[in-house]
Amino acid sequence: MAAAGRRIAVRAAPSTRLGMAGFLLGAAGMFATMYSTQAILPELGREFGISPAEAGLSVSVVVLALAVGAWVWGPLSDRYGRRRAILLASGLLVLPTIATGLAPTFPVLLLFRALQGLCMPGLLTVGVPYVMEAFGPAVGGLAMGSYVAALVAGGLLGRVGVALLSAAFGWRWAVGGIAVLPAAGMLVMRVALPSVPLATRSESRRAGLRSQLRNPRLLQAIAVGSGLFFTFATALRLRHRHR
Repeated sequence: MAAAGRRIAVRAAPSTRLGMAGFLLGAAGMFATMYSTQAILPELGREFGISPAEAGLSVSVVVLALAVGAWVWGPLSDRYGRRRAILLASGLLVLPTIATGLAPTFPVLLLFRALQGLCMPGLLTVGVPYVMEAFGPAVGGLAMGSYVAALVAGGLLGRVGVALLSAAFGWRWAVGGIAVLPAAGMLVMRVALPSVPLATRSESRRAGLRSQLRNPRLLQAIAVGSGLFFTFATALRLRHRHR
């Protein structure tokens, strides 16, 4: 009965499907942007006359900027709404993505990559609570499953797709062209992305942060997730370094 109710809810709300499609497209575009230089590290090395290890900074700087930006976008979404944060982040991500493909020097490329990383939490960090708040009531756990699948697809596109496009048209067109995905996602979301009520807090933000930092299960989950991501990212960089 519950599954049937969810199917009926989805059929009865085409705007929900359109909004979710736009959100998933934006999320996939964000993740594709994150890893867009990972498959072309040798090309970056030849273009700018740098070592593969130095070229790997084009990925590392994004991850570091993303970690910093998460502390900004989370509170912004609580204060002004998750829909606004997601739309703003999608729009802002387009400009540095195009600029990355036009970067004249490697330091300038790193600057634009850092700007990309600062925009990404507006989709990645804010997207985690938003996807269940906005779409969970209609499609249940399928909402989070679709979100994760979109991120995986974006990661593959950012590596395999950029590598293929780079071979055909050059790395600048491939890296800059990824901007089409967040731009298209933003246009769809602007029309159909549903709003959710502003989050309410029973305690101050500082008290809430202290409470979370004292939660041993949360800290254990963070440690495991950080370790897995570090291993994953390091293995890929070593692979490209020895190509």
